[in-house]
Amino acid sequence: MAKINHINLSVSNIKKSTDFYDKVMFALGFTRGIEEKGEWGSVIGYKGNGIELEIIHENDKKYEPFNRFVGLNHIALQAESREQVDELYNIVKNLEVEITREPKEYPEYTDNYYAFFFRDPDGIPLEVAYV
Repeated sequence: MAKINHINLSVSNIKKSTDFYDKVMFALGFTRGIEEKGEWGSVIGYKGNGIELEIIHENDKKYEPFNRFVGLNHIALQAESREQVDELYNIVKNLEVEITREPKEYPEYTDNYYAFFFRDPDGIPLEVAYV
């Protein structure tokens, strides 16, 4: 069976991103995964259902603004209920990041699709969805 092991996102500020992702990922039931720091930089992971989302900052890299085209379009995180989507929305709207679409139904995607869309501190597009 094919699986994705992990997704690794480069971030410009590990502390700011860790503060953000801790709130979002822990609220979705993820647990702490890999956590490494060294002269090279840092990586922090969030484990859930056999996959790990990792944020990484390398000290010797020049960080450019996020470019969606060509590149990552967005990452969708699965909620367990519509109520959890709303709970996450309330958490995220207090984190000083851009919310691009507030919670609503998306019948054009599939029946019972309820989601909201937002950006992380570096502008990486994220979604929390319940299907």
